[in-house]
Amino acid sequence: MFSSFLNYLKMKKHINIFCFLLFVIILYDCKSHKTKKKLELPEIEIGDAFSINKVISLDKFIQDSIEYIPLETIENFIIGGPTRVYVSNSNILVFSFRQIFLFDRKDGSFIREIGSYDKGPDGYLATLFCFPFDPASNKIYATGWDRSYVSYNFEGKFLKKYNRPEGSTSMGALNDSTLVSSIRNFTGNENRRLVVFTNQDIINTFPNSNIAEPRTAIGGPPPGWFYRFGEELRYFEIFNDTIYRITEYELIPKYVFQMGSFAPPYEKQNTIDFVKHEAENYFRVLYIFESEYFLVYEVMHDHSSFQGIYNKKTMGTYKASTRYGFKNDIDDFLPLKYTSVSSQGELIGVLEAWEIEQWFKDNPEKAAQFPPHLKKLENITENDNPVVMIAKLKE
Repeated sequence: MFSSFLNYLKMKKHINIFCFLLFVIILYDCKSHKTKKKLELPEIEIGDAFSINKVISLDKFIQDSIEYIPLETIENFIIGGPTRVYVSNSNILVFSFRQIFLFDRKDGSFIREIGSYDKGPDGYLATLFCFPFDPASNKIYATGWDRSYVSYNFEGKFLKKYNRPEGSTSMGALNDSTLVSSIRNFTGNENRRLVVFTNQDIINTFPNSNIAEPRTAIGGPPPGWFYRFGEELRYFEIFNDTIYRITEYELIPKYVFQMGSFAPPYEKQNTIDFVKHEAENYFRVLYIFESEYFLVYEVMHDHSSFQGIYNKKTMGTYKASTRYGFKNDIDDFLPLKYTSVSSQGELIGVLEAWEIEQWFKDNPEKAAQFPPHLKKLENITENDNPVVMIAKLKE
């Protein structure tokens, strides 16, 4: 009997060990599964949207109406293209070649010029291709004459100068005093990816481990794109596939662009053959902006560009029907080609005066049926300033 009891204890011990090991395996598998879940990112299927031509028109993601605001035309403040427009609660900011103008959002009346293209104490060398306006602080940024970054407020007051890190090609603002700059890999083995800095100090440098061929070509858009989403600064590189949230010491992945075989090769970005002959064979994503429920972007491909939109709720990815923008089936008027998204979740577009004048000449029967707020645009001539389109994104 005692022998049977010992065998029972041994068997129970083995069962307990087996149960414990099984529990550890299950626990590890659960943790591993959770970790994988955390690492999964929403995928923006650009290749899918283009290959099967998944087009979308404005009425699918815009609320009922579009606001049209003609910008006041004043002789000494005529806007030259190309035009980029940003909208705040009460103002419209227009950036063009060596021009920064402020207009009233309500009626489009001219308020003032911000800074000026000159070598005076408040002057700037050039407007910025990326992140010229920070809606979180209402600051305006430009390039200074000593290749620094300079900032202004809505009153046109010069605020601050930031020493530009060597190799910087674009920047974004983390907060009221701290900027982040992307560093272009000109040498092919540049070990800096991003530099976080103030007007006096470098706070942090994010490393770069990617290798490219040394630079033999000049031109092309800056590889780094910054934009604001709420209080967060977001960052994307043309020769990468991931949108990141940036903090002073972290790069946090948020979205992935799925481009398949059309993903541009990092190692070729600086070469003459790629820039002149091969780049058009790939997708190059730029002009990314985001609202609570949508993410919009522009894709350059095959000597053209198309704007696209990603629905965060449905996870669907779509493209505009033409390179001129999203078909305007709300007003049966000119398409909307966005230039930004406001912090209020509005898609902002620009109509040049000449194309409005031409549309009314070509479409007299349609124009005759227009409601008053659209019919007033018939008086615009090619010498006038542009018209801003503001369309509230659906929620």
